[in-house]
Amino acid sequence: MSQFNNPEDAESSNIFQIKVITWSEYEHQTPILLQDLNGPCPLIALVNTLLLKNEIDVRNETFNPVQDEFQVNRQRKFGGINNLKLLLLRDHSNTGSIELSRLLSQLGDILLVMLEVQGNKVSNYDLDNLLKSLPLLHTGLSVNPNLIDGKFPPEDLSTTLFDLFDLKLRHGWYFCPSFGSSSNSTEPDVGSGVSLEGIFRELQTFDEIQDFLLYEPRNDIQADVRIEIQEKQRMMKVWLDNNPTQLTDAGIKHLNKTLQPEEFIVFFRNNHFSTLYKKDENDFYSLLTDASFDRSDKSYKNIVWQSFISVSGKDDLFFTGGFAPVLGDDESNGNDDDYMLIKQLQEEEDEAIAKQMQQRYNKDETKRKDSASTKKSDKNTANKKEKNSPPLNESNSSSKTKSKKKSTCIIV
Repeated sequence: MSQFNNPEDAESSNIFQIKVITWSEYEHQTPILLQDLNGPCPLIALVNTLLLKNEIDVRNETFNPVQDEFQVNRQRKFGGINNLKLLLLRDHSNTGSIELSRLLSQLGDILLVMLEVQGNKVSNYDLDNLLKSLPLLHTGLSVNPNLIDGKFPPEDLSTTLFDLFDLKLRHGWYFCPSFGSSSNSTEPDVGSGVSLEGIFRELQTFDEIQDFLLYEPRNDIQADVRIEIQEKQRMMKVWLDNNPTQLTDAGIKHLNKTLQPEEFIVFFRNNHFSTLYKKDENDFYSLLTDASFDRSDKSYKNIVWQSFISVSGKDDLFFTGGFAPVLGDDESNGNDDDYMLIKQLQEEEDEAIAKQMQQRYNKDETKRKDSASTKKSDKNTANKKEKNSPPLNESNSSSKTKSKKKSTCIIV
């Protein structure tokens, strides 16, 4: 699942607006980066999550007059992130924004500190390549969600980068066969004895699932094996069609189970990276970085969070930095209309992204069928058949060669 920004958008978004928020009962004041349409959300999510997480880490730090190496390293890490905070506060005061080059330079300094602090843990990483990869946070990152554990493969660059900054990268596109009875978490009723759970556990990642869905069974395999492969493909497609926004109820439960109260993570959903905060048990909030909120009139500039309750988001509310709900009816009917418009735009954006994903998949499926039809009319396709990736449980296959990725996830 690749992610790329349009190069023209990247050129036009080399300057980031800064907003200073006051949040939590401790009234932390933290600068955050805002995002315009087509903005580079991996970079924004990393910076914002890094700064907010650091506020809690510093607050919870226990002072010890006799500091060991671990505590010294933690202080160095805090200091590096605090330098980023001071830079953003100064630029916010002067111009209200920061240039990409200054931002990447500061992140490079923090990365050097992180590498030194983590020592042997990161000895296998190539420093030059890591520093050169930082701009990818701006132009695009390739991600490959694991739908079994809610994480991403450890060898992925996205996982490596966020991990080096001591940040967790997670998602909620999670499969759990035993969770509830809602359509987005249970297995399709196929009556074939084929287990969807078994398919997920075998494939696990989205890229592997794509390869399997676009695989065309060889003509020389047994009929019952071919039927089983096609049934598994159908079941997998049904599940994906039922979960088009890359989030499930089981995924939300899994996040609550695996995250601690007062924990910040970088969250991936709908091909976006964002900052997600678990304030308490079953109490999640997503940081709002849309620049339109800051440009809004009156009380809507105070909106900082959106509750993260359900897959549909229909019951989600907006909150101030101190987690007080913004109901939109405290001043005038006009304000209430503005509030409802913002909610509507948020829901429409999620729906639009889901439709785009489905359209891309449908195009790929059409291409696959057209390609299969062409192959059947070709008398000399033996060599081509051998290049296909073998499906689950298909025996007597030749070699497994990865096909090109069939879907491109665009940051919009």
